[in-house]
Amino acid sequence: MPALRTPQWIIRKLLPLLSLTSLGAVAVSAGWFNSRPTGPRIADLPLAVVRRMDMGATVIAGGRVESRHQTVIECELENLEIKSGDKTFVKGGASTILSVVPEGTVVKKDDILCTIDSSDYEEAARLQEIKVERSRAQTVAARLDVEVAEIAINEFRTGTMAREIAEMKGELANNESEIVRARQRLDYTEHMVAKGYVPKSQLVTESIALTKFEAQFSRLQREIENHQKFFAPHSLKQLENKIQISKIILANEETGLERQEEKLSSYNKMIRMCQIRAPHDGFLMYFNPKMFGDDRNYRVEAGAQVRQRQILFILPDLEQMDAVAMLHESIVDRIHPGMPARVRLEGLPGRSIEGHITAVSHLPLANGILTEIKHFAGLVRLDAVPNGIRPGMTAEIEIVTDRRREVLAIPTDAVVVEGDHGVCYVAHEEGVERREVKLGVANNRDLLEIMSGLDEGEEVVLNPIHNENLAALIHEYPLHTDAVNAGAVAAVH
Repeated sequence: MPALRTPQWIIRKLLPLLSLTSLGAVAVSAGWFNSRPTGPRIADLPLAVVRRMDMGATVIAGGRVESRHQTVIECELENLEIKSGDKTFVKGGASTILSVVPEGTVVKKDDILCTIDSSDYEEAARLQEIKVERSRAQTVAARLDVEVAEIAINEFRTGTMAREIAEMKGELANNESEIVRARQRLDYTEHMVAKGYVPKSQLVTESIALTKFEAQFSRLQREIENHQKFFAPHSLKQLENKIQISKIILANEETGLERQEEKLSSYNKMIRMCQIRAPHDGFLMYFNPKMFGDDRNYRVEAGAQVRQRQILFILPDLEQMDAVAMLHESIVDRIHPGMPARVRLEGLPGRSIEGHITAVSHLPLANGILTEIKHFAGLVRLDAVPNGIRPGMTAEIEIVTDRRREVLAIPTDAVVVEGDHGVCYVAHEEGVERREVKLGVANNRDLLEIMSGLDEGEEVVLNPIHNENLAALIHEYPLHTDAVNAGAVAAVH
C-alpha cells in the first residue's frame, strides 16, 4: 500500500503551476484540507529503540532462605544417683520449663533462651558439699599420718637405734672393765693364798666373779649383734610399712575427694544447664518433631516437661545464609556451580541480593505427594547477608545461565513469531516496515537479543498485533495477520 501524502505536499507541488491570480483560491483550498481529520501517524505508535547492552539468558525458580550453619540445642540434664545410707535415690534427667524466650527472637551469644527448674540439682549439690568437706577432712588426716610416720622412721634411724646401740656398747665396755678388775683380784688372791694370807675359799669366790663378768660380756656382745642384725632392721621395716600404709590411705582419700568434687562439679554444671544459653548469635526457632517424622506432640512452653536429650531449639546463624532454589527438572541440566544469581525475598520487597550457585543436587527432592513433576535443589551462596533476613523466607531466584556482552536487544513485546522466525515492525518517517529478524537469547527482564535484521538506534513498534492503526502505516509489505499467533510473543523465559 503506498504511503499517504499530506495536503501540504500537494500544495507545494501545485504552487509553481498556479498564477498569482489564483493564489487566493489555493489558500482557501489549503485551509479546507487542513480542517479535515488526519489518518494514523507514526508518533501515535508505541515505539522502542534498538539498543546495545549486556544481557544474559536467565531462569527463575522459587525457593527459600536457609542458614548454612544451624545448631541443635538439646536438654542436657542428666540422671543423678544420690546415696543416703544404704539407699540410693535417682533424681534429675527431667524437669519443668520455668520460662522461655519467644520463638523468632534474634538472640546474641550467651543470651538465656530457657530456664528450667533446678531444685533437684541444687538439693543434690548441697548434700554433695557435705560429702566433699568430710572427704577433705579425711584426706588432711591421712596426709598428717604420712608425715608422722616419716618423722618416726627418721627418729628411729638417727635417734633411737643409735642411742640403743651406744647404750649397749657402753654397758659392754663397763663389763669389760669389770672383767679386767676381776682377773686382777683373782691373780692377787692366788698370790695371797700361796703365801697363806687368805683362805682358799676366797680364791673360789674371785674365780666365780670373773666367770660371771665374762658370761655377762658374752651376753652383751650377742645382744648387740642381735640388735644390729635383727631388731633394728625389723623395727625399721615396721616403720617403713607404716609409711607405705599411710601413703596408700592418703592416695585413697585423695581419690575419694577427687571423685566427690567431680560429682559436686557435675551437679553444679547441671544447675548451670538449667539456664540454656545461646551458643552463638542467631534466630531462635522452636523444635517441631513433626518436621522430622516424629508423631509425638510436645511443645516448648512454660510449664512443659522436658527430659534428657530432648531437642528444644534450632538456632540458625544469621551471618551464614544461603538460598535454596527449587529447580524444575526441565532446567536443572542448564544450572551449574559458579553461575551468578540474584535473590529477591518477599519479606524484603524492593531489594535483591547477589550470589552464585555452589551446588546442585543429583537426586530430586521428596515432594510428600504423588506427582510426576520433579524438583532439584540448587544451593545459592549469598555474597552479602542484609539485615532482616530470616530462615524460611520465600525467595525468587534468578539464575544467569548465559551472559552476552554488547548485544542488540529489544523488548519481547516488539517481536511477533511467524512460523519458525521472528518479525519486527520498524518505524520510519514514511511509514512502518515489516522486517524479519534472527533471534538470540531472552532474559527475564522482557528483553530479547537480536542477532540480525535490526540496527542500533532503529525504532520498533511494541505490541504490533494489538495495534489497529498499524496496517494503515505499513510501507511496501502487507501485514500477515492470519499467520500471526496472538499468544506466541517471542522469548520463552
